[in-house]
Amino acid sequence: MFNDPRINVRYFSNGYIKSKEGHIHKVDPYTQTLHLYEKNGIVKLDLKDIVEIK
Repeated sequence: MFNDPRINVRYFSNGYIKSKEGHIHKVDPYTQTLHLYEKNGIVKLDLKDIVEIK
């Protein structure tokens, strides 16, 4: 996370696998969420819904 890598996250949402691309802002172990910077702002994804990170 120090060199700000760009990642592609595939996650499960409403019966479909969706994809988002961005930079990791933080991982919160207490709320079990991944905060991801996108061009529209910060998106929060539940860790239990994540299928793949590239």
